[in-house]
Amino acid sequence: AASVAEHFAWASEEVHQLYAAGRGFLVQAHANTVLYTMRAAHHRDADPIPAHVALDHPYAGLASIHLDRAEGIGTRELDAWLDREGRTAALGAGSPIDQVLSWRPIIPDREGPMDLGSGPGGKDRSLLLCFLDQPAEQAWDHVQGFCAAIESAGIGTVVLAAPFTPAITGTDSYCDQLF
Repeated sequence: AASVAEHFAWASEEVHQLYAAGRGFLVQAHANTVLYTMRAAHHRDADPIPAHVALDHPYAGLASIHLDRAEGIGTRELDAWLDREGRTAALGAGSPIDQVLSWRPIIPDREGPMDLGSGPGGKDRSLLLCFLDQPAEQAWDHVQGFCAAIESAGIGTVVLAAPFTPAITGTDSYCDQLF
């Protein structure tokens, strides 16, 4: 943990110096730039894709679920719910969700040197990344059902659920749509 804190202390200072020297990248507008710490991995299958390679695996889609946990629900309680009651809603039989990675945002100790878009939320914010076997638009009814289960169980309020289409590694696909 000390090395993580040291890294972020160094990196924060460096990015401020880069922008002060006119070396920031001001071409794009940030929608949401936040750093997160992974809390847990919840898998559908007995022999899963390891969580640490999920972003590199050629999944067909991704759903990002941002939620504000209810009063009295910490990250441990959220992950325990995902391992028990929430497992059926997220990862049950026939689910297009292969795994759910649970994250918490790192709340910065100072403002960034540029506009980073919407902030990380409060101390009760969590992020669930749902890696999908189907394109997000095909899996979206299931994702919405999972979001409804989170809310009806009293775990929290979903503030954003967003679908993502994966990049195609080694190609320029979708680059023309970025700016």
